[in-house]
Amino acid sequence: MFINSEKYNWATDTKDNIKITYKGDKTFAFDLLSHCSTPDKIIPLFKKLNRYSSGVIETGDYTIAWVDHIRSWPLFYTLQNEIFLLSQDAYKIKEEMPLSSFNTESLLEFKLSGYVTGKETLLNNLFCLNPGEYLIWDKKNKNLHIEKYFSYIPSFDSSITAKECISQQNALFDHLIKRIIDKANNRSIWVPLSGGLDSRILLCKLHEHGYTNIQTFTYGPRFNFEALVAKKIAKKLNVPWRFVHVPRKIQKRYFNDSNRKSFFKFSGNFKAIPCMREYSAIRYMHENGEIDKNAIFLNGQSGDYITGGHISQASHDNPAYNLESFYDIIINKHYDLWKQYKTPSHLQLIKEKIKRFIKDVSGKDLKINSPLDGAKFEEIWEYEGRQICYVVNGQRVYEYFGYDWEMPLWEKEFVDFYQPLPYDMKYGQKIYKDYLHSYNYKGLFPKKDRYIWRWPIPMLWV
Repeated sequence: MFINSEKYNWATDTKDNIKITYKGDKTFAFDLLSHCSTPDKIIPLFKKLNRYSSGVIETGDYTIAWVDHIRSWPLFYTLQNEIFLLSQDAYKIKEEMPLSSFNTESLLEFKLSGYVTGKETLLNNLFCLNPGEYLIWDKKNKNLHIEKYFSYIPSFDSSITAKECISQQNALFDHLIKRIIDKANNRSIWVPLSGGLDSRILLCKLHEHGYTNIQTFTYGPRFNFEALVAKKIAKKLNVPWRFVHVPRKIQKRYFNDSNRKSFFKFSGNFKAIPCMREYSAIRYMHENGEIDKNAIFLNGQSGDYITGGHISQASHDNPAYNLESFYDIIINKHYDLWKQYKTPSHLQLIKEKIKRFIKDVSGKDLKINSPLDGAKFEEIWEYEGRQICYVVNGQRVYEYFGYDWEMPLWEKEFVDFYQPLPYDMKYGQKIYKDYLHSYNYKGLFPKKDRYIWRWPIPMLWV
């Protein structure tokens, strides 16, 4: 049974006693609805999914559900004593089914990283569809089938040339931005503008293509360098910019009131720490009436990852890179929140979880024979581990306050473009930065760009 949680605002349509509830690409949803007489007619369509989309189809015999390549909108499920429940809201499932015991391995992972990787959640017998998965629940035979139709597995294809990549990147950016402009249809587009490259390129492309209904903003500690750079970028392009500083007293009130607690449930779902960094800024502007109701938020999240920014230096400089090197890189980078839990026995459990995770995603055993193998597995883990569980989940902030969002640098076409690129083009974001320097719109992408001051770690988490 599918429990539709109305607070997530998914659309619903019916055809011939078949019901579809979905979020995202309406065209794809309707295409599924027109082919959904039997599962075998629907399954081939998932490989053609090219936009953000999640949904559920209910017929008399089956429940069919899917999430896209980045699990834009999560779906949770449980199966106990031949009773199957599915929902966007993990708390709704918990209300209907006795799910009271914590998964001790997931709880350890959550304490160390802030999220739970893979299909598991903090609760035993409560699961989440992984990116690029669909499920089929056979109601008559009480059988659940789950299959992965997409996995992000870098191939590092050395036959691809740098020259063709630079021109193709520009064409791809133009295509994605034009599509967003057409969809926006003069609605206001709000760009969270940092001093980094990703939000900058998106803003420049909007500006280059003549879109004028743009608002930009930066938030965080006063006088942080990101804000100073963002202000200069906005001034150069002559677009509105504001700095959002939420006073300490208001921050404290936000954190302690029922609205924040409601947001934690809306966003966390026993899977990840909700993103509070942007919550306060969006709420502050929302309550002050600064954001119009039809606003679309456009951010550059994942740009640093998908273009190669998370491939470790060890994969480049350490010819002795081996399996333990890989574990050390992942654990020291991502499992480092509560250091008192990094005991030898706990770290062994985390290593086993990472090993299973890689196997589930790639279909391959975690064996590393060269630094290149290590770089591939680093990217695989980062994609479905941190990026999907935490970064993509940050979009719940916009949805909670009733706004739409777009992430061009997570679009399937962008992911497909970067997936096969050679290692030397991805390491250090080389081909991405080469493109930006050649583009250099309004002189905003010089070859020598000033270092962007990063917030101190305590401020990042607060």
